[in-house]
Amino acid sequence: MSWNPFKKAFSSRKSRQDDQDFDHHVQRLHFMQTVSKRLYKEMSKCSDAESAQSKANGKLIFDLCANSSSKVEPLKSTVDEVSVCMDELQAHCRDHCSRQDITFNDPMKRFYSVYKHLEFHIKQRDTRLQELERQQIKLDKRQASTSVSATKMELTQRKLASKKAEYERVNERLMTEMPQLYDGRIDFFEPCVTAVIQSQLLYHQQSAATLQETLSQIESDQEPQKPIMEYFNDIRSLSIIGNPT
Repeated sequence: MSWNPFKKAFSSRKSRQDDQDFDHHVQRLHFMQTVSKRLYKEMSKCSDAESAQSKANGKLIFDLCANSSSKVEPLKSTVDEVSVCMDELQAHCRDHCSRQDITFNDPMKRFYSVYKHLEFHIKQRDTRLQELERQQIKLDKRQASTSVSATKMELTQRKLASKKAEYERVNERLMTEMPQLYDGRIDFFEPCVTAVIQSQLLYHQQSAATLQETLSQIESDQEPQKPIMEYFNDIRSLSIIGNPT
C-alpha cells in the first residue's frame, strides 16, 4: 500500500522519547490499517466467488430444464428433483453470504473508518507541534534581543505555554487511544473470524444435507440400474457407433 495517511506525522522532530514512542504507535496502526483493508477486500472476493459459483450452477440447471429431453420421463422426474435441490442450495448460499456481510464485512468496514478519526487527530498533533516550535523560536529570538520589553516577553511566554498545553492535550489523547486500539484488535477480530468459520460450517452442512436428500429421492424413484460401464458397452454396440467394416 503506497498511500500513507500518517505520512505527515513523521515530519516532526524526534528529539524526545515520546516522539519516538508516538511514531512507533503510528507505524503499528498503519500496518493494522493495511491488513484490515486487505482482509475486507479478500473476504468480499470470497463472498463474490461463492455467489458466482451458485449462480453458475443455477444457470446449468436452467439450461438442462429447457432442454426438450428433460421434459419426458424418466429424465423429467430427475431433472425436477435436481432443480428443487438447486433452488435450496442457492438459498443456503444467499444466507451464508448475508451472514458473512453481517459478521465480518460490515465490522471490518466500521473498524477501518476509525482510522479517519485517528488521522484527523494525528494531523492536528502535527500542526500543534509546529505551532509550538515556531513559538519557541520566537521566544528564543526575543530572549536574545535586548530591545524587547518585559510585557512582550511575558506575552510570548504565555502564548508558548498555551501552545504547549494544546499540543500536550492532543498528544496525550493519541498516546492513550492508539495503544488501546491496537491492543483491542484481537478482541475485535476474533469473534468475526469465529463467526465466518461457523457460517462456513453451517453452509456446507446444509448443502450436504440437501444434496443427500435429493440423491436419496432420485435413487428411490429409479429402478435398479445396471453398472455404468454396461450402459457404455451397450452404446458402443450400436451400429451407428461401431467402426465401419
